[in-house]
This record gives sequence, C-alpha cells and structure tokens, in this order.
Amino acid sequence: MQSLKYVIAICFGLSAALMLGGNARADSSDILSSCETLLREMRVAGENVAVPPRGYPCWYFMSGIQDVITIGDSTTNRSMLQVCAPADSTLLQLIRIFVLYAQQNPTRLNLPAGRLAMMALWQAYPCNYR
Repeated sequence: MQSLKYVIAICFGLSAALMLGGNARADSSDILSSCETLLREMRVAGENVAVPPRGYPCWYFMSGIQDVITIGDSTTNRSMLQVCAPADSTLLQLIRIFVLYAQQNPTRLNLPAGRLAMMALWQAYPCNYR
C-alpha cells in the first residue's frame, strides 16, 4: 500500500515535470519555487484566483494532488492515500501546507515533488481510523 502511494504521487510529479521543461521528474525545489511565486504574486478576488505564469506548475501539480487525495474506498469510507483533509479544504490551503513543509525540511528537497507533497499532507491531515 505504501508503494502505491509513492507511485501515484510520483506520477503527478512527472506531469508537473512536463510543464517545467521536460525534466525526468518534478523537482521539489522547482515546485517549491513555483508555489512561493504563486503565493507571493497571485491575485484573489472573491473565489477567483489569478495565477501568475510562473505559478502554473505549482497550481496544476497541486491540483492533481488535491484530486488524488480524495480517492477512497467507498465501502469503508477510508482514504486510500491516508490523507484525511477536511472536505472543504482549498487548493490554496494545500499549497501553503506544501510550502511550509518544504521550507521547514530543506534536506528533503532532493525527493520527488509528489513524495514531498504527500509527506506534507500526511503530517497535516493524518487519518485516525479506529
């Protein structure tokens, strides 16, 4: 199960890599830089967010992560990736969690961005199944 989590997360990293110039994988440092730019330069008007072009890799990468963390087992109502974010979590919240985690763990920036994003979300939204 743990390997499946990493495979799915890495697939999103590869998708973002295409937006970063065709690198073999989404580099955590590149995604972090894109997310920092996004948070610094975005414009919010109500529910609309104007994303700066250098923030696109972050926005699309984290959108994919947001989609995949909702995958679950409908019979048990459990998250397959063990991320139990509130249903009303926003993409910007997930981006802020990723940025904070990456900034606080600079030695992990060598990891694929998908894995780093999942580590941030596992820490922020652990599942407490009983």
